Amino acid sequence: MRARGQWILFAAVALGISGMLSRIGAADRTQLGSVEGRLVHSDGRPVPRASITLMTHPAPGQFPVLEGTENTDAKGSFRFGGVPAGAYMVQAQWLSATAASNVSVANGATTRVTVVLQD
Repeated sequence: MRARGQWILFAAVALGISGMLSRIGAADRTQLGSVEGRLVHSDGRPVPRASITLMTHPAPGQFPVLEGTENTDAKGSFRFGGVPAGAYMVQAQWLSATAASNVSVANGATTRVTVVLQD
């Protein structure tokens, strides 16, 4: 009987810790930001199906870190969610043309950017 009581106590503590950790994780996710944007040609037309890469903007002597890669939709739009606060570079590639833009992401905020492809 004593072993059963210890098992129940262990299970209750484990569930309590698990619930606490999931609440902490949820709180952390609300502190992340996002980057939303559009890729357009120099004349303003949207660029569909282009590759967009989000990379950290490195300090001198450091290498950038890849945060994610997305493709633009039919309207040239893209979105990166769950981005930690900091400085980033949005890079776009479509066929042989490329473009880049620097952005800053704040906790809990959405940063909007329009990247213009010089083609």
